[in-house]
Amino acid sequence: MNWDKKSVTATLICFLFVMGYMYYLQNKYPDYYAGAQKTEESPPQNEPVKAGDTAAVASGVSPENAPAPVVEASTVTPLTAAELVFDTKNTIVRFDQSKAGIQEIRLKDYLARKDDSEMVNLLDAEMIVQGTPVLTSRTPRTGWAAKREGQKITFTKADGTWEVTQTYTVPTEGYGLEVDVSFKNISATEQELNATSLIKQELKVPEKSSNFLVPSSPSDVGMIYGLGGSRKDKTIHDLCEKEAEPFASLKSEKVDYAGFDKHYFLGLLWAKNQAADYLIERDTDAAQGHCQISTMITQKFGMVAPGAVQTMKLSGYFGPKKVETLEAVDPALKSTVKLGWFSFFAHPLLLALKGVHQAVQNWGLAIIFVTIILKLAFYPLTRAAAISQKRMQRLQPEMNAIREKHKADPQRQQREIMAFMSQN
Repeated sequence: MNWDKKSVTATLICFLFVMGYMYYLQNKYPDYYAGAQKTEESPPQNEPVKAGDTAAVASGVSPENAPAPVVEASTVTPLTAAELVFDTKNTIVRFDQSKAGIQEIRLKDYLARKDDSEMVNLLDAEMIVQGTPVLTSRTPRTGWAAKREGQKITFTKADGTWEVTQTYTVPTEGYGLEVDVSFKNISATEQELNATSLIKQELKVPEKSSNFLVPSSPSDVGMIYGLGGSRKDKTIHDLCEKEAEPFASLKSEKVDYAGFDKHYFLGLLWAKNQAADYLIERDTDAAQGHCQISTMITQKFGMVAPGAVQTMKLSGYFGPKKVETLEAVDPALKSTVKLGWFSFFAHPLLLALKGVHQAVQNWGLAIIFVTIILKLAFYPLTRAAAISQKRMQRLQPEMNAIREKHKADPQRQQREIMAFMSQN
């Protein structure tokens, strides 16, 4: 078989392997591998939130993460269900006034399952985000006053001699989120402020399924942070062991990002371009199959005069791990995509795959076409190597004869072989 036939055979084998591997992945990870674009449908009542069903979100019908009842409702005027929902071009974000948290974040362009119209919900349970002037307990506080103005929603609550105000800004498109956590000194004296933003979240712990064929899989849910352009990560399985050490314990660092990684999607919330202390660790025991993680971001503001306000600014990203989307938000987010030791080659190959995929709309075909393109690009080198190998095979008997003839004199043997090669 000549080298051209071998190349064709190798390409066919590659094609069959890719098709079989895609089938394997689609059956092994149906909930994650879909990643398909949504289809517009009108879902029935009392079903999970589905694409195009913004009314169901606004009314709170059958939510996965129903908010806890407001304990201090007698002193707080609640917002309506519709006022707690932000329906944007790419996401549906629903807040919980009781705990000033984020109830759910739905991605309109991604489906939870391949043959369904239910949108992906990034949160396995409500994400608690609460500012506190002094962190004495990680138990979420309830009874927040709330106000909605356009794309902003503000939660306010007195905390001792401080008034804490949390303002979420949800853009009309994209996957970003901004949170301003303000602390107002409502006492008559100057006070020192070492403010903390507590972020509590509960993540599902998937079964481990990685093997030598699938070194990275949807089971790799975990926490990540970036520092100095590099990514640090820890899987939820390792982080939630009983005696596990804190994942991050940083002092006065400007991190690139911090949050959770769900293989295909990210949920990040950090103090962008600001020095802060970070502590990320396993919290109290959660329900079976879940793990509760606490992230504490602390900043020292020094002495604050009566009536003065200090603000901690948090930036967020809750969306897909698409390099171009991440870079548009912040170039530093590019390192959230883990491509391993060969990232120098993987990034251009990824760009090539995406370019071909836009044309053929099929990842399997895109892989095959890129493989063929690479084979064609390296064909001159392959052909030269094949010719050289055939030449060596042809000359091998005569070279063996020279070695045998001069086996007692290695130096002359070498000279004769060199002379023979130069003549042929």
